[in-house]
Amino acid sequence: MFQYLLGFGGQPHLRKFWCHYLQSASVVFFVIDSTQRDYQQIQDADKFKSELQSLLDNKMIDWVPFLVLFNKSDLQNSFTNEEILDEFGLALDQQQIVAKYTHQAKIMRSSALQTDQFQDILSWLKQVTKRRTLLKSQLKEGF
Repeated sequence: MFQYLLGFGGQPHLRKFWCHYLQSASVVFFVIDSTQRDYQQIQDADKFKSELQSLLDNKMIDWVPFLVLFNKSDLQNSFTNEEILDEFGLALDQQQIVAKYTHQAKIMRSSALQTDQFQDILSWLKQVTKRRTLLKSQLKEGF
């Protein structure tokens, strides 16, 4: 499905390197630790929203599938669906994060211990990359 996978930390000093890799991205994963509930993390929700908005607005990744992934969802102290909506302004059931974007976007919860969630993520990735490949070939052929 993919030739290689790169992972980058979200610390502010690492974010400046993201743009160097976005042009060749097949998919963007934006991963949030859903157990981070301390005061500082809640205060960082606005920074998170700003960073997410900045990525979605980035023209280098127009048409690139975009997955917002709340990991560690099996733990009791993880954010609930309602808290994800309230704290981050994201709804788990919406396919498009914001209608104006050309991304195929999805918000999902994940857990390394719950393989059904992992299978859902893989199924979505297969679906969107297949659709993107088809769209690219149609554009090349002039459809």
